[in-house]
Amino acid sequence: MDYRETLNLPQTAFKMKANLTQREPVTLKRWEKEYTHLEVALEMLHRGFTFLPPDLYKSKDCTYIPEGDGCLRLPFSSVGGLGQTVAETVVAARETAPFRTIDELTERTKLNTANINALKELGTLAGLPQSDQLTLFDL
Repeated sequence: MDYRETLNLPQTAFKMKANLTQREPVTLKRWEKEYTHLEVALEMLHRGFTFLPPDLYKSKDCTYIPEGDGCLRLPFSSVGGLGQTVAETVVAARETAPFRTIDELTERTKLNTANINALKELGTLAGLPQSDQLTLFDL
């Protein structure tokens, strides 16, 4: 049954909101790609693989690294909001010198607050102090 005839929708002269007809194919393509990645990840979990979170000093920009028996280290680009370009800047910056603080990491890599929060949630920045400043409570 075609339900279009039963709906009472207003007739408007303007186009669809936010160019939906132009954006929809791009969005569907992105979802299809993400779905494929999720299918592969699920299959790997069923086969006994373990995914390790990104490591500030071990992870690559876009390549998974095998570690140990059945473990894969996630790349920086797997973190939500970190694209390939941002991931490459993190890898390039760590090659020059180790990061001492989160503030220094932010300054040298131009990561934004959302990126830093995502890395914190994954435990990538565990043990890295926020800044070099000492507080009265540190003494």
